[in-house]
Amino acid sequence: MAAQGPLFLFNPFGLAALGFVLLRLRLKLGEAAVSLWWSIGFLTAAAAFVLEFSRGILEPTVAVFLVNAAFLATGIALNRAVARTYATPARDGPIGVIALVTLGLMMWFQVVHPDTALRIVIGSPVLGLILLHAGLRVPFGSRRPRDHAIRAFFVLLFALLIARSLATVPYLPQGLTVAQYRVSDFYLSMHMAAVMIGLVLAAVMISAVVHDLVEEHRLRSETDPLTGILNRRGFEEQVGALAGTPCGQPLFVTLADIDHFKSVNDRFGHAAGDAVIVGLARLLVSLYGEGAVVGRMGGEEFAIARRFADQREAHTLAEIARGAFAALAFDDTAPGTRFTVSFGIAEVDAAAGLAVSLGRADANLYLAKTRGRDRVVGEEKAAQLAA
Repeated sequence: MAAQGPLFLFNPFGLAALGFVLLRLRLKLGEAAVSLWWSIGFLTAAAAFVLEFSRGILEPTVAVFLVNAAFLATGIALNRAVARTYATPARDGPIGVIALVTLGLMMWFQVVHPDTALRIVIGSPVLGLILLHAGLRVPFGSRRPRDHAIRAFFVLLFALLIARSLATVPYLPQGLTVAQYRVSDFYLSMHMAAVMIGLVLAAVMISAVVHDLVEEHRLRSETDPLTGILNRRGFEEQVGALAGTPCGQPLFVTLADIDHFKSVNDRFGHAAGDAVIVGLARLLVSLYGEGAVVGRMGGEEFAIARRFADQREAHTLAEIARGAFAALAFDDTAPGTRFTVSFGIAEVDAAAGLAVSLGRADANLYLAKTRGRDRVVGEEKAAQLAA
């Protein structure tokens, strides 16, 4: 037993420490982390190893029940963890029924017809299949290495449990006692392999949770909460990266500003104003398409960056957007009223920087406002107005 001590202590304390790390992340950072069920899975696994180590001080039947219940609970918790991580159905009912039936059979071969080998042959494949079910729910088309690592973890555990069951089959005719099994080299190597795989997965999951939290914080800092599109910061960062990407077509930035917006709030209230802002945001995202970067710069002003063949094409799409917005109805918040929007367009000069290009687009937007609103002014039109 002395040789087993360090191994058994390493298993539960290592898994429990990683489980508590995941749980603390979840409690500290809230629902941003999908780590609750991962932490439960690791903590129940740690509990199972502690119970396994405590067999000598527990009544045998109680020990068998608690150890196997803890391991089956680990499988259920990890299935739920995968479901939460990848937004797939949990299927707790069928898996729970299978686990209960398996636990019942294992207790049968403990109380009614004692047979350690049969318990292993029954329990290990079922737990392996539960874990394999979790692994196969990880999307195969994912491009993230961590997803493939998670799937590989479950497949390896499945293989380990099947190997454990097959290695026990030769003992079925003559029987196998718990004491004989626990002092075998095979038993020790299986536990060491299981904990190594578990620790690797825990490390992957902690790094994944941290990465997701950082990414979510970044998205929140770059997203406008009312419309769900980029805010000024997010827009400028994405357009800066887009401007630095070589392409055969020039990049244009378009500013859009709702006309007489203050009167919307004054006449119909802020709820109506929000509805108009959201309506324009959705329209711009829909019309300008996937290749565009759309952001709310503040208040009622929006910006769109997209590549066009030339300025006329950029002007044409802005005209379509202007007409479509003028036709929108907001009968729930501003019945019988139509609203208009003005546009200013400028080609992005990568050498001069985005701020300079936005300044030119803003100057053209100002011309659109001063020349009657509800119109589009690009650089060609601005030149004509200045002449």
